[in-house]
Formats: sequence, structure tokens, C-alpha cells
Amino acid sequence: PERTCGMHFFNPAPIMKLVEIISGQDTDPSVTDRVASIAESWGKHVARASDTPGFIVNRVARPYYLEAFRCLEDGLATVEVIDQTMKSLGGFRMGPFELTDFIGHDVNTATTRVVWSQWNQPSRLEPSRMQEELVSTGQLGRKTGRGAYDYGGDTPVVAIPPSQDAATIHAGELKPIQAFTEHASTGSEDPIQQIIFARILCALINEALWARADGVAGERDIDTAMKYGVNYPRGPFEWMKDTGQERVLEAMKSLESMTDTGRFIPPA
Repeated sequence: PERTCGMHFFNPAPIMKLVEIISGQDTDPSVTDRVASIAESWGKHVARASDTPGFIVNRVARPYYLEAFRCLEDGLATVEVIDQTMKSLGGFRMGPFELTDFIGHDVNTATTRVVWSQWNQPSRLEPSRMQEELVSTGQLGRKTGRGAYDYGGDTPVVAIPPSQDAATIHAGELKPIQAFTEHASTGSEDPIQQIIFARILCALINEALWARADGVAGERDIDTAMKYGVNYPRGPFEWMKDTGQERVLEAMKSLESMTDTGRFIPPA
């Protein structure tokens, strides 16, 4: 056991820059050091993680998809607006619905179920009802021609509407969210976009905080994993430091008061 560790590559392995190096309970640190140096000699970025469900990327990335679906389930905005918000305000290369359609909703929900169940079913990682319905009806994304978008024409068109039950927004809860968005993004005057952006990014940051607290990996490894495993513009801890920890925590308090689900409560 002391001579054994894991290497988790990302698809397509020749192109994607990240390798997660996974230590077992008995792995000798010299073994992971040697394997890390081999990976780096191939031009890879290395993130070290403990042997836990989802490792780093497949756990910390969950909220990018899940919170987007929850915004849709809450009737906040359309699929298109949510995708555009994350690309224009946050600099993400693909919006969450574009990305889940590309991955495949069956693959994405299967990963969510495994991570959620093996981490004792926290509300932060609970599967989305709306996404589960897409899977049950065979609307898996690009590979079936329809998912969050319909790919039957020359350009994709939105295929699923937001819920009719629009979330109630209280003006008093907006100030911390506006301050967060102003410092964490390119900025927007639209309160709906501010809430969408804050919900998804704060959920990502919170999951990174929980992953660190659960001993999955340290801050630097988590940031490296998210930048090179899923091409995020910044790592979650870098984003928190750039935005200001107090602004992040105040925004989380407001978001928790809006949703009352426990999803935005950070570890002690």
C-alpha cells in the first residue's frame, strides 16, 4: 500500500493539463513526489488530493451545474440568461447549461449522485430535480440532440423554461450581493444577474471551503485543480482573496437568508 497512489487524468488526457495525484491512507510521500515529478515532466499541472469521493474537481465543480439548475427551478431567469451571466460577468468559457449539455446530463447526474451520497447527502450537493427529469426523458444534451438546449436547427435554442414560481427577492438582502458582484465580476446593474452570479460563484467557493475542511486538499491544490481541470478563470480561493473574505461571507449570509437551505453555510 505504501508504494501505491492514483493518477486521475481529464478527458482528453493528451490535451487537458491537470493530473490529480491521489494518496491512499498508507501512501509514502516519496511515492507521490516521484509520480508528481513524472507528470510535471509531461507538461502537466499537478494537484494532490486524498482518496475521497470525487477527489477535488468532481466535488468542487458540482455547484456550477447544481446551483444553475436551482436558479432555473426558482424561476430567476432563463437558461440563456444564466449561461450568459456566468460567461460575461465571471469569464467562464462555457455557461453551466452549455457545459452540462456538452458533458451529457446522464454522466453529470451520475457523478452528482455518487458524490452527494458518499459525502452524507449535504444539501449543497443534492441532485437537481429538473436535471433528473431531463435524464429520465432521454434529453441528455448534445449527444441526443436535446438537453437544456435543442440542437435540431442551425443554432441551439433553449429547450427548458424556468419554473413559474419566481423567487421572492428582498431589497435588504441585495446590498451584500451587489458588493460581492462588484468586486468579484466585471459588474452588472441587473439585480437578477447579480443574484445568479453570486449564487453560483459563492456555492463554488463554499464547496472549496468544505473540501479543504474535509481534508480533501489544500488551497493551492484546489485552485490548481479548478483552473486546469475545468478551465475556471480563477481558483475559488484566489477568487475569495481577490474579492475579500468578508464580502464573500456577507454575500453567503444573504444568499442563505434567501434560500434557507443550508447550501451557503460555510464550515466553522
